[in-house]
Amino acid sequence: MAQVVKASEEDLGWLYPGEAVEAAAQRWQRHSGGLVVLTRGPAGVSAWTATGRVGRAAEPVPVVDTVGAGDSFAGGLLDGLYRIGGLHPGGPGALRVDELDTVLAFAARVAAVTCSRPGADPPYRRELDLA
Repeated sequence: MAQVVKASEEDLGWLYPGEAVEAAAQRWQRHSGGLVVLTRGPAGVSAWTATGRVGRAAEPVPVVDTVGAGDSFAGGLLDGLYRIGGLHPGGPGALRVDELDTVLAFAARVAAVTCSRPGADPPYRRELDLA
């Protein structure tokens, strides 16, 4: 069972045609007990843990290219989880809502920078606001 799952709205729509993507994501979370993150492109992101749900709007940027946005988001998600000590067994599913919101904000920032330039060109750490 995975402790961190990131899927796009398109992924879940393909896997479960006719089912609400939120219902599928919540079911995955209940079965795994971990963290399930649902990306929705310009509509933002939703995530579920055992402690609750967090929704976050996409960071507005002039979009040049979306290639690599999902992978960049996933990398930012894992980096954010690592930086708060949330990658230990059982950790992702036990995140507090405020911790999860911080991690999602960082991952969304990484994806936004990637979308703001051509090609799959994720940002360097020095390009991100890590305050």
